[in-house]
Amino acid sequence: MAQLQPRKVARQTGPVNSRGEGQTMNSQFDANLSEAALAFNEEAFLYCRGISDTIAQEYARNYARMLLNRAKGAEFSAPRVPYELFGPNRNLIQSTLDRMCEKYFRAK
Repeated sequence: MAQLQPRKVARQTGPVNSRGEGQTMNSQFDANLSEAALAFNEEAFLYCRGISDTIAQEYARNYARMLLNRAKGAEFSAPRVPYELFGPNRNLIQSTLDRMCEKYFRAK
């Protein structure tokens, strides 16, 4: 996967403030967040689809959804851990998806 690079030139898409400046910073941030979200979703989807156990697969999808909501700044809660999910499998799913999330949504 290619690393996300900030855009060199941002078009003015937002309203103009009183000093005549457009809101290019927000639109650039939104575009970068959208690109990162799409890339994360693609990789997480492939990872989750490769899990053979249906309970673990469902947990992985819910955990990936929680990570995406957290990265977007939306409200999130940790997914319920099914009783049938083996502890090491849960830890492996969490650590793998956490690394994927960190790759696309680095804390600045």
